Amino acid sequence: MFKQLFSFGIIGVMNTAIDFCVYWVLTRVFGFYFIIANMTAILCAMSFSYFANKTFTFKTTGNHHKEILKFVTVQGSGFVVANVILYTLVYLGIFDIYAKVIASIVFTAYNFTMQKIWVFKDANSQIR
Repeated sequence: MFKQLFSFGIIGVMNTAIDFCVYWVLTRVFGFYFIIANMTAILCAMSFSYFANKTFTFKTTGNHHKEILKFVTVQGSGFVVANVILYTLVYLGIFDIYAKVIASIVFTAYNFTMQKIWVFKDANSQIR
């Protein structure tokens, strides 16, 4: 469990860097609306996250199609929650980068829990 959490954390740092860099470039350099930039950033990070966590964190060789459908379901629901949190906090007057940090913390906790107990469940049951 500790190895998985550590690996998930390292990949999460890289994933967060991708997410925030894409968001920053889209909003600050190209002037994208913050919700569109956030959606794009999360999709970029999501792609990296699936392959990195499948390969390094959960080391699964399970059914790729089944896992990716579960992964997209988890990411999609987290994606909606993260954007609702971001929009709400910005609407309430919180600086968008701070709001994104808060939304990202919630998204990360939800994401690890769901990947461990549902998406890559078969790989987890083989870990002793």
